[in-house]
Amino acid sequence: MRALVLALVASATWVAAAAAGDGPAAQLNFLQGCWRGAFQSEAGVTDNRCFQPMLGGQYVRDTHVVHNGAGPL
Repeated sequence: MRALVLALVASATWVAAAAAGDGPAAQLNFLQGCWRGAFQSEAGVTDNRCFQPMLGGQYVRDTHVVHNGAGPL
């Protein structure tokens, strides 16, 4: 039974890796999109971070902006 479970997990991992693509940045596909977070210590300050594929999926562009912050430190 243990061998069957291990075989199923291994095959699921292999299928997921194949579906992710073959490019060097393919393992970062799960990050694609924008993420927004709020700072606990400062009310109203948000952190926006976006990840986008570029140049045919060979690279990932990361943009990062903090809104309503005090400015550069």
